[in-house]
Amino acid sequence: NSTNIASTGTTGKNYGIYSSSQANNSGNIDFSNGVGNLGIYMVNGGTGRNSGTITVGASDVSNELFSVGMAAGYIGDKTTAATTGAIENNGTINVNGEYSIGMYGAQSGTTVTNNKDIVLNASNTTGIYVENNAKAVNNGSIRTGASGLSNVTGVVLGPGSTLTNNGTINISGTASKGALLKGGTIANYGSITVSGAGSKETDSLNSTPTTKILGPITINAPAGASTATITANGVTVTPTVVKTAARNPITVSANSIGLYVNTSGKDYTKSITGLGNLTSEADLIIGTEASQSTTSKYIQVNDNKILDPYNNAILSSGVSKWDIYSGSLTWITTPTLDPGTGKLTNLYMAKVPYTEWAADRNTYNFADGLEQRY
Repeated sequence: NSTNIASTGTTGKNYGIYSSSQANNSGNIDFSNGVGNLGIYMVNGGTGRNSGTITVGASDVSNELFSVGMAAGYIGDKTTAATTGAIENNGTINVNGEYSIGMYGAQSGTTVTNNKDIVLNASNTTGIYVENNAKAVNNGSIRTGASGLSNVTGVVLGPGSTLTNNGTINISGTASKGALLKGGTIANYGSITVSGAGSKETDSLNSTPTTKILGPITINAPAGASTATITANGVTVTPTVVKTAARNPITVSANSIGLYVNTSGKDYTKSITGLGNLTSEADLIIGTEASQSTTSKYIQVNDNKILDPYNNAILSSGVSKWDIYSGSLTWITTPTLDPGTGKLTNLYMAKVPYTEWAADRNTYNFADGLEQRY
C-alpha cells in the first residue's frame, strides 16, 4: 500500500491493513480520530512492514479498545484461536493518545521489530508491548516527543517475552519507565535513558504471595496463584461464591487514600479515573456487603462485573502500588492477582471470630456467645 489512509469519524475500531500474508506500507496512516484503531494488523503467520508514518489517537481502556500502530498475533480466548505474525517498522509511528501503543505482539512465534522511530506524545502510552512468549527487537529509537508527560513506558515485556535492545530508549516523564518486566526478560546492547520524578530505567511487576493470617484464619495465596485456599483452625473450608444480581451504580469520591469496593453484587462503586494524579500508592478497601447475601463465614468474589472497574483502575490509573485489605475489623480479605498484569482474579473473604479481639475472660465469653449465634 502506498496510498494515504485516514480516519475521519469519532467511533474508531478501524483497520488500515489487516492481513495474513505479506503486507508492505509506504503510505501514511492517520488514525488520530476515534478509539481502538489499528494501523497494521498481521495474523496467521503474516509479515507486515511499514516505511511510512502511522499515527494513532486515544484508547478506551474500560471497553478494551486500544489504538495500536502495528500489531501481530493474538493470545486466544474461548471464541478466537491464538495466532502469530511478524511486524517491522522502518518508518515513524506516532502515539498521540493516552493508553495507546506503538507496536504490539503476542504469542510464541510472533516477532516485533522496530528499526526506526516510535514517538510517544501522550501520557500513559507504551512504545512496544509484547506478551505470551513473543519477541521484540529494537534497532531504532523509542522516545517521548512532548513535555509534561507521566506514566510513559518504552517497552512492556509480558510473561515469557523477550526484548533485544540494540537501539535507544529515551523516556522523559513523571513515574515513567524505560522497560517494564511483567515476566519477560531484556538483553540490552543499546541505551535506556529515563528522566522525571519517580522514573526508572527498568522496573518489574514481581509476583508475590498475598497470603494473610489473622488468628485461626489463614487465606493462603501463593505467588502467581489464580486461586487461594482458606483454612480455619487448620481445616480447609470452601468459600461461598457471590455473584452479581442487578447493578446499581454508587458514586464514590476519590482521595489520596484509596477506593472502596462494594462486594454486594447488587450495588457497585465506580472506579475513579486519574487516581495516579493524586498518589503513586493507593488502597482498595474491600467492603463486606457480600456477607449480606449468605450466612457463610467464607466468601469468594470472582464476578468480573464487580472486579472489572477496579481492574481498569489497576491497569490505567498510573498508581504503582496497591494495598488491598478489608474495610471491616471482623473480616480478613486478600486477592489473587494475575502475575502478568497485576489484575484481580479473585477476592477471598473470611470472618474473624469475635473472640480474637477479647482481652479478658468475661469479654471472651460474651464474644464466644455472639460467635456461636452468627
